[in-house]
Amino acid sequence: MTSRDKSIFIAVDAETEKRLKAASARRGKSVEQFCTEAIFKELYGEVSALKFSVEELIALSDEILQGRVSSTDSAELIREAREERHRNL
Repeated sequence: MTSRDKSIFIAVDAETEKRLKAASARRGKSVEQFCTEAIFKELYGEVSALKFSVEELIALSDEILQGRVSSTDSAELIREAREERHRNL
């Protein structure tokens, strides 16, 4: 956290805490990071809120493609994503 970040406290029941810990562990993240990303996704939309490292983007790409090679031009994919984002705004 930076000096400008603010902390909040959220009380959850034991089952929710257990599920939060399990979900964040599956993603290799802290509970704080997992919750922060979930909040940003809800407030700002999935793509605009997340900050990915290069390693995370490569891992996500590998997970999505599952060894397949995309024949689509990346510029075309970016254009389509921008058009979709503008339609949703």
